[in-house]
Amino acid sequence: MDKGYVVDYDGRTHELSDLKTFNFDNKPITSLVSHFDGITATEQGYNLTGEFVDYDHGAKIGGFFASIERRPDGSFSDATWKEIAFTSPSIPDVKLTTGNTIVGNSVLRIYAYKAPTGVKTSSYLATIPHEI
Repeated sequence: MDKGYVVDYDGRTHELSDLKTFNFDNKPITSLVSHFDGITATEQGYNLTGEFVDYDHGAKIGGFFASIERRPDGSFSDATWKEIAFTSPSIPDVKLTTGNTIVGNSVLRIYAYKAPTGVKTSSYLATIPHEI
């Protein structure tokens, strides 16, 4: 399976440090794929977004918001996760939501839904509360 990761890169020495891997919602790696698409700096560390596939729940595909902190020693904390899913009474058959890029605590994403003429996609912005 797959993990998301964050690592520091020194452009001068080309060295990597402080590698930290992540699984969506801190679930076991045998059951899912986690992929980071976007990252933005915060005062405490970073906010990230991406997608997951959860094979333990029928290959569910979803988007997420994650927040990690930079520790005083330079390492990264565990992530605090929030699944993000598009919901709307006027679009009842949403099949998936992604997390594509992030600025601050606003996630730009795509959702796919079943329409009478086939599967359609659309994009939208979701703002996640600071305290997740």
